[in-house]
Amino acid sequence: MTDTVTHPTRVDRAIAASRKATLYRMATPEHLCPFGLKSRDLLRRKGFEIDDRLLTSRSAQDAFKLEHDVETTPQTFIDGQRIGGYDDLRRHFGLAVKDPDATTHQPVLAVFGVAALLALALAWVALGTLASMQVLPWFLAVVHWGQGRAQTGLRLRLFKTLGGLPKQWAIPCLRPCHPCTR
Repeated sequence: MTDTVTHPTRVDRAIAASRKATLYRMATPEHLCPFGLKSRDLLRRKGFEIDDRLLTSRSAQDAFKLEHDVETTPQTFIDGQRIGGYDDLRRHFGLAVKDPDATTHQPVLAVFGVAALLALALAWVALGTLASMQVLPWFLAVVHWGQGRAQTGLRLRLFKTLGGLPKQWAIPCLRPCHPCTR
């Protein structure tokens, strides 16, 4: 078996040389910057002693940004060198950073999940069971309805399949000139 030799990286040498960081972050009565909290937590997990400098007013934040020629806070400094914001700090430690231009399927999965739950709820209310072949058409109708692509026909098909709204869900007629026949 061969011994694996690990070579220290630039980050490892920097961490070994200094365990002190200065963090400037916004903390006002109206707003506590979540990225400042994340930066502070990351520095603590990496074993840094943190000089946590709170920017407690908008004017203090604007003055800081003007002085350091930055657009955002928080800003982290290690050994007097500006590292940057939270994403820059993650990059500095060799951690992954989410690409803001990357495609995510999270909203689509949320719509499908809610549609599946609604279709199952409709089956339970209308048929008294979750195991029904009717769940699939209801799921498809809810997905199309939720995405704004539905034609009136899909909505009508959903209500026809349900047999209309249950009587306890009936909406009384509010027009005084028109007697409700429901």
